[in-house]
Amino acid sequence: METNKKHMKNKRAPRKTVSFKMVHMAIILLIVTAFVTMAMKPAPSVEENIVGSWTFDFSKGRETIQLKKVDKLKRDASGITFKADGTLIKRQNESWCGTPPISYKNFFGTWEKVAENTLLLKYDYWGGKIHSTWKITEVSENTITYNELKSETIRNKKR
Repeated sequence: METNKKHMKNKRAPRKTVSFKMVHMAIILLIVTAFVTMAMKPAPSVEENIVGSWTFDFSKGRETIQLKKVDKLKRDASGITFKADGTLIKRQNESWCGTPPISYKNFFGTWEKVAENTLLLKYDYWGGKIHSTWKITEVSENTITYNELKSETIRNKKR
C-alpha cells in the first residue's frame, strides 16, 4: 500500500483537455459572428430605395397604393421616376380626358423628405400643379407602398 501512496504522490493530476469539438464550435462561432457583423450595415433609407422608376401595381382606394420598380417608364402607362437630386418625372394623362385611348406625357417636379417616411411631391400636370404628401409604409428594392395623406391641386388661372 505504501508503494501505491508513493506512486500517487509522484503522479500529476490529470489535465483537463479542450476537446476537438469545443475548438471546432469556437471557430464556427467566430466565423458566424464575423459574417453577422459584416452583414449588419444599416438598412437603406427611404431616400436611397425610392430612387428609380415606378409604375402602378395595385391600390385599396387612397388608403394603400403600391408601386413596382421598372427599368424605365412605358410610353403608354402612368408612372413616376424619382431622381437622387430631388427631381421627379410624373408620367400621366396629357389632358383632362380620361377616356381611352389615353395619351401620356411627362410632367416634371420635385420631391423631398419632410418627416420620417413622409415625402412631399410637387409636379406639374396639364391643368396646373399638384402638391401631394405621401406616407411611405413600406419600401424595398422592388416595391413602394404608401398612403396619400394630402393632395392639393393648384389650377392654372383662366385668361
